[in-house]
Amino acid sequence: MEEGLQRQLEESSVFVKSRVKEIPEIAIVLGSGLGPLAEMLDKPVVIPYGEIPHFAKSTVEGHAGELLIGKLGGKPVICMNGRFHFYEGYPMEVVTYPFKLFKALGVKYLLLSNAVGGINGDFSAGDLMIIQDHLNLMGTNPLIGPNLDSLGPRFPDMSSAYSKRLAAIAHQGSQKLGANLKQGVYVALTGPTYETPAEIQMLKKLGADAVGMSTVPEVIVSNHMGLEILAISCITNLAAGISDQQLSHEEVTAVAAQVKDKFTGLVSYIVENIDKQPEEEPVKKEAPSKGKKSAQAELSSYIDHTLLKPEATEDQITTICQEAIDNNFFGVCVNSGHVALVAKLLKDQNPIPVAVVGFPLGAAISSAKAYETTQAVKDGAREIDMVVNLGALKAKDYKRVLEDIMVVVDAAKPYPVKVIIETSSLTEDEKIVACALAKGAGAAFVKTSTGFADGGAMADDVALMKRIVGEEIGVKASGGIKTQADAKKMIEAGASRLGTSASVKIVLE
Repeated sequence: MEEGLQRQLEESSVFVKSRVKEIPEIAIVLGSGLGPLAEMLDKPVVIPYGEIPHFAKSTVEGHAGELLIGKLGGKPVICMNGRFHFYEGYPMEVVTYPFKLFKALGVKYLLLSNAVGGINGDFSAGDLMIIQDHLNLMGTNPLIGPNLDSLGPRFPDMSSAYSKRLAAIAHQGSQKLGANLKQGVYVALTGPTYETPAEIQMLKKLGADAVGMSTVPEVIVSNHMGLEILAISCITNLAAGISDQQLSHEEVTAVAAQVKDKFTGLVSYIVENIDKQPEEEPVKKEAPSKGKKSAQAELSSYIDHTLLKPEATEDQITTICQEAIDNNFFGVCVNSGHVALVAKLLKDQNPIPVAVVGFPLGAAISSAKAYETTQAVKDGAREIDMVVNLGALKAKDYKRVLEDIMVVVDAAKPYPVKVIIETSSLTEDEKIVACALAKGAGAAFVKTSTGFADGGAMADDVALMKRIVGEEIGVKASGGIKTQADAKKMIEAGASRLGTSASVKIVLE
């Protein structure tokens, strides 16, 4: 058997290598309804499973059944668009064969995804969850049988199957992208039936936060081979007995499709940073400076250090980038023409490049905003701040406003968009509508002001905006924030990001 498996893996790997020039170190597996990530790959080579020697075929709707090799976030990846399940009738050696092939190809990192039912009462449909640990209730183990010593030990340790380092990078990415990321224990059952309410109550008592029909065999085999593993679950529905709603595969794939932007953005961030160490918490100093330093570090993490003056020079841009690095600000916000320089200066540093689009008036045609966004992302922007079309908003042409935001959100993918609604120019009703439209269009933030109109950020406006958008997206306060007291007032009102040119002064007060 050992010789037979080695021969099969060699035949499979030779075939895959013959189709591509570069074999990636990162493998990604896409679960039910999460296939849209495949669309993010740059010029992928597509290999149907049926063409790969010794590969099975995926039979489940929402699993395309193809291997894709391309680049994501500038790094080569190999992507399984669809997996094999035990409930399809495949034995465990078939279900886990692709992961042994990954190892044979030289893969080091494995990113798994799946669609699950939520057991934890704090979860909602559409949440993403990092798997911290799992319960294997599938009634079998994929390592049963002769052990192939060249792949791993007979009795592998499972105490650290899920990488804490990669989980920390994922949480770091969720904060930068404004996404709410849960964490919990995943339990695997065989399926294909959904669980009964009594079974869900049992699983809840056992400590499970989410339930599914895959992933665990893949983790066991990949951990056995020494791959570094991260698994992300999409909570597509609340499990039986947690919700009264009937469960269906159509619901699973539909909800997964709704979170595709959040999911693709997070995975892209993880891939970009997969070989880095996660950002560490600020080191606490000894008293008496400890409290002040900690407060400064916390405040810095809210700030986009901003320079949007039309007369800004390259020397000034260089200065603010260094200030952002020295003070660990969240980002550096500039006009799109300066993004390439900012990306170069911030390379491998914590602050991210942020570009403004349609600035400062917002009245440019949507295609121009989309083009500016696309170019800014190519130049290295990792967030986009766009100005809403105020004239269309005041004319109640909401369809035009919505489409204007949507084209920018689409052009910015997988990176988040903040919509500047210019609160000082709007009535309360207009502010409410603007926030609702931005949220509906898929924006990650709403933002108070450009700083160019009369009036800037007001705490009352921030509080109103937060009430409208809820916890799902962020609020950025910008315009006229000059002191630490101003900054704290905005944060207390609900701001999760601040835009200011007085950043250094604010954190050093």
